[in-house]
Amino acid sequence: DPEALCGAEKDRLAGEIRDRGGAASRVQEITVTCKQRQSGNTRGHVDYYYNAGGQRYRSRKEVCELYLSLDPELHGGGRPRKAPSASAAKPKAPGKNPLLAKLMGQVSRLRAEGGVSRPPGSA
Repeated sequence: DPEALCGAEKDRLAGEIRDRGGAASRVQEITVTCKQRQSGNTRGHVDYYYNAGGQRYRSRKEVCELYLSLDPELHGGGRPRKAPSASAAKPKAPGKNPLLAKLMGQVSRLRAEGGVSRPPGSA
């Protein structure tokens, strides 16, 4: 029943608004539309669209952040945000990056074959 699906999604939206520090009553300003996919690999999946202030939004997150201007850092529901790992912030050394090592090997081989020359002034 599409009406029941849209009503349940509107309840989830109200909860997200509240989790982000907003007034859940603002959900009344938003229309939720549900469309069930009719074909393809994701047949049967339900897509939700949110209409507010003359704009169409594709997610609860967009409604909260773009329409209601609620702080994304105050979000308490849904999946926890992952902090970037220490290794993600550091660039990998050339010897530890397999793609770079492969490319450097190809450059060395081409130089040895005379296919790549060094730029003037390089060692």
